[in-house]
Amino acid sequence: MVLVTKEENEMDYAKRYVWLCILFTILFGLALWLLEIIEGSKITTSEHLDFGLFLVGLGALFGFFLFFLTFFPLTLFIQKFLNILAVKLVMFTTLAAWGGTLIFDAMYVDWFIEGYNLNVGMAMILYGIVGFIYAVADHFLMYEEDNHNHSFEA
Repeated sequence: MVLVTKEENEMDYAKRYVWLCILFTILFGLALWLLEIIEGSKITTSEHLDFGLFLVGLGALFGFFLFFLTFFPLTLFIQKFLNILAVKLVMFTTLAAWGGTLIFDAMYVDWFIEGYNLNVGMAMILYGIVGFIYAVADHFLMYEEDNHNHSFEA
């Protein structure tokens, strides 16, 4: 006899995406802050504003909206059609690394990049790690959800 009702199944489904949103939001903010620490600290002119820990909150806020525009729909699509861990790892890591290049370009003007030898590769690595962790968490939470939903009474 199955212990899980349809309502409980939908609740587990919703909880999974809430956890993924929280994780993505926090990781996005931390990656933005680390990028500023690693690359932004090379800039020694007063024309560059260092926001410090404020960037974690700002990045998290931006990451929250970005989650619903990009990662949430992509997660739904992958779950429906390509639900394989390797596909998730490649797609989320690649998408996040590419997004890191966009963040890098938005944060630093060309003459900062050239004059202070800033490296876009660091943004790709940091945000690629965000995508990788997200993919692993998505797969783990889906696995836990499936195990909970297929529990039987002895």
